[in-house]
Amino acid sequence: MKKVCAMVLSLAMAISLSACGGAKETPAPDASNPSAAVTPVTWKWACNLLEDTDGARAMVKMFDRWTEETNGEVVVEPYYQSALGSEADVIQNVQTGNVQVAQLSYALLAQFNPAWNVFDLPFIFADADHFYRFMATDEAKAMMQGFQENGIWVNYGGLQGFRNFNMTTECKTIDDFKGKTIRAMDNASQLGAVEALGGIAITMPYADCYNGLNTGVCDGWIPIYTGMNEISSYEVAHYVCECNMIASTAGIIISQKALDALSPSAKEAVTRIYDEMMPGIMQTMYDEDQAYKEAYIANGSVEVYEVEDLTPFVEAVSPVWEEIAAQYKGVSEMIDVINSVR
Repeated sequence: MKKVCAMVLSLAMAISLSACGGAKETPAPDASNPSAAVTPVTWKWACNLLEDTDGARAMVKMFDRWTEETNGEVVVEPYYQSALGSEADVIQNVQTGNVQVAQLSYALLAQFNPAWNVFDLPFIFADADHFYRFMATDEAKAMMQGFQENGIWVNYGGLQGFRNFNMTTECKTIDDFKGKTIRAMDNASQLGAVEALGGIAITMPYADCYNGLNTGVCDGWIPIYTGMNEISSYEVAHYVCECNMIASTAGIIISQKALDALSPSAKEAVTRIYDEMMPGIMQTMYDEDQAYKEAYIANGSVEVYEVEDLTPFVEAVSPVWEEIAAQYKGVSEMIDVINSVR
């Protein structure tokens, strides 16, 4: 009986001590230390950049901030030089979440919103400042945010450079382009522009352009200077007709599925850092593009002819505007917005 009383008394004392804080309790999660509950995820980053470039390094800095400010929840694994496939393949994998983040040409986004075709219209933007004035409009912002319905989160479109003609033979006037076979991206604006100038437009994968130029399959293509560096086309195509025909809109897109799978705090950090750093990243890429041009001129690998009077070129391709506006819904309205901030 005494033993029973003693056990009851001991139990009562233990309960009493626990209530008074005398017994050690399991600590509640510390809201000030979110890393205690982090589940790390690895995001695949697809890009067509060379690793040793200013643009790639600028993006890596953003990804490092993602890792740091999500307390390790987001870790980005790079895949350079189209290691995960073509941009068309990559954008599909971003939609499904198999690729979580990608750097690419925004021209591909036109497949989801026909109004986006306005960006590839020849000579639609007078210069970089004009481009960014348009991107600051409510209409341009709404177009970008609309891609969330397609599984793509994107909140900034930047200008990597202007597309010009990189040719194997000297081309300075419209007459010089007649009969020339020129590789263009597979979209109506670029194909139409080549044909309007009297050339023969063809398409081929980006990675095949060097061989196409080297073997005579094509006489030229329409890259930015960074693109010439990425595939070393300057080795076989020694001339550039610089008319700044098409704005090369580019940037980084994120898989909406991958973004939504993050914790609320990590999602906030990723999108906030993106908004803070993307303008600087795209300026870095634009400056790098111009640096390639200056290097080509300095080392004599490419002769750059800067067209001073664009009037003949603009007049020749003007029907392309009408054709694209008639063919794709919303383009006409976007042309009006672009002209309103010209």
